[in-house]
Formats: sequence, C-alpha cells, structure tokens
Amino acid sequence: MIIVGSAGAYSQSGEALENLIETTRVPLMTEGDARGLVSDAHPYCYGFFDSGLNQAAKLLREADVVVLLGRKQDLIVGYAMAPVVSLEATVIQIDPSEAEIGRNRGVGVGIVGDISAVAQQLADEAAKHSWSDLP
Repeated sequence: MIIVGSAGAYSQSGEALENLIETTRVPLMTEGDARGLVSDAHPYCYGFFDSGLNQAAKLLREADVVVLLGRKQDLIVGYAMAPVVSLEATVIQIDPSEAEIGRNRGVGVGIVGDISAVAQQLADEAAKHSWSDLP
C-alpha cells in the first residue's frame, strides 16, 4: 500500500502517482496536503488515510509492503509501528528530507528525492516488468 503525504503535494506529483498506481495496481491513500492529487474515484485510490474515518486505512496493518511517499512516520501512521503497520511489513520511505527517513522505525529502503520525480522513475521501471498476474 502507498501512503502519500504533504511532500507529494509540494512536488505536484499527481500525474506521476497516477502513472505509478496504474502500472503497478498498488492501492494508494492520501493524507494532508496530498488530498486530491489522485481522485478518490480512481480505482486504485482508496481515499483519505485516516483509520477513524476510512475503513480502508485499516488495511495498512495487513500490507506486506508499505510505501511512505512524502509521509513522515508520525502519529497519523502510528509511527509506522504495530498495530497500524505490521512489524513484518517492509517499509519503503521516500522523502525530500533525509532526516525523515527511518525517523521512528527502520526502513527496508530509504530514498531521498523529489516525490514526483521518484514516483515517475518507479512507474517507468515498473512498466518494464509484467504485472498481468495481479487482480
């Protein structure tokens, strides 16, 4: 599951995010200023990330991989710890600020970069591979 935070809005990453989720079919949720970067009507956008308001946010605890795109590891995402994020999940954190990477929980992969640019690079790389076996 991909959670996009405010840094995604600052880099105007809407088009790159749509390319990424359309290529991979990985569900995406937005939070903070990222709200609206991808329409909630998009089939792979599960809406606003708030476990109190959106039941889909509770799916995060079942994810085997969690991608935090411009999203800090703070209270909103349970500091990327259980019970919000499974301790078995691999956390990938992408942020323009190196200081945010792995701030509360170690990450499997940390990338410092512009959210729009990295999302587009991921989409471009994903397009080189077959995703046809996914639902």
